[in-house]
Amino acid sequence: MFLDISYLKYVSWRKSLLKENVLKGLYKILLCILIFSQVVPGQESNLYFSGIARHRMVFEPTALPIETGRFIIESREYLIWSVGYGVAERLSVELAYFPANIFNNPSSVSLITKIMVYSGDKLYTSIGAVSGVALEKNKNLPIAAPFSAITVQNGWTRVNLVISVGRSADDEDLTVMLFGGFEKFISESWSGIASTAVILEEEGDVNRVTPYFGVRYNSTRASLDIGVIPYFGDEIPGPIPYFAITYGF
Repeated sequence: MFLDISYLKYVSWRKSLLKENVLKGLYKILLCILIFSQVVPGQESNLYFSGIARHRMVFEPTALPIETGRFIIESREYLIWSVGYGVAERLSVELAYFPANIFNNPSSVSLITKIMVYSGDKLYTSIGAVSGVALEKNKNLPIAAPFSAITVQNGWTRVNLVISVGRSADDEDLTVMLFGGFEKFISESWSGIASTAVILEEEGDVNRVTPYFGVRYNSTRASLDIGVIPYFGDEIPGPIPYFAITYGF
């Protein structure tokens, strides 16, 4: 399930600096992935493709959709709730609710649609969109953010890159977020995950890098994520614990 625009404070940036911003963001993402991949041992697992949470890393999506015909319920920190359904082999949809006041943002309801456009032996690509509404007291603000996801799976590892481009809630500034994730199975049911969100700012510098490190229990029915977010910006100083539960029917 994708982390929609209203959940994090997006910052504006100049269109002329897009290329420079993306390169800086990708550099930091790939550095985190490289470090994590070298320190975590790997092991083959039958849950590599069939795990119930295969459609996401932490907040960001992978290129894999929810399995066809499966209905899932997800909770993050008992604050963020979502439901999803695998409509077809290459199409899944999710409906997410984000509460107010976590990051001084209003509550919001979003529909996340993802279509897998390519699937090979190791490479998968998807396109999708987050659309919804932020529930302000006096007015409701639209949310719109198309995204593209690329997932590479090889043996017991999964590398994921996501880029999202959209408008801020007031529809004045174009915004960009980059996500990078790495998952490696360390046993039949457990995997280690590292994920990074990069927010780009107007002046051309990377405004914030939000890393996540944790483990995931995998099964075909349920998954459990336990980890830590070392830094989430000035809004929440210091490390914060993170957990998420996915259950499928």
